[in-house]
Amino acid sequence: MAKKDKEKAASREDLRLEVLFIIALLALMATFFIMSIGYPTAARVMPYVFMIPLTIILISQLIRVLNLYRSLPAPEDQISELDSLIKQLSKKKTVKGYFLVLWLIIFIILINLIGIVFGMGVFLIFFLRFISEESWRVSLLLGIIVPTIVHILFQVLFGIILYPGLIGRFL
Repeated sequence: MAKKDKEKAASREDLRLEVLFIIALLALMATFFIMSIGYPTAARVMPYVFMIPLTIILISQLIRVLNLYRSLPAPEDQISELDSLIKQLSKKKTVKGYFLVLWLIIFIILINLIGIVFGMGVFLIFFLRFISEESWRVSLLLGIIVPTIVHILFQVLFGIILYPGLIGRFL
């Protein structure tokens, strides 16, 4: 296979993975939307403030990626489905994509256990340190500053009670 064909195949593969990631994020947004329906009216506002623009951005990105995918020429040599699946699973980008989904699941678990503010802080510290490969200083700084800003903005200024989590209720 020529170098140009490999680049096209890689870009098709990247676009497939991006579509899967966007669909996973949209499913996550739908889950959050359904979960927030049971919240009191004041508490329901904050998730909608984030979910509505994010959903619009995700859908527009999905449309863009699908159009780009359709515009690429099909690969000349067709590989069996099993071979393409084995190649896909062996690629580093696929593994990294699965790790990102795993990190999102960890974030959801953290929110449910220790609440939005503390869960966001813990998540940011470890995500920035191990995935983004930032220094401990930057990771700790952002892991403390961002949740503090969220707490001040929503709980102090807007008076919206953020979800405290199962353990956070006792703190």
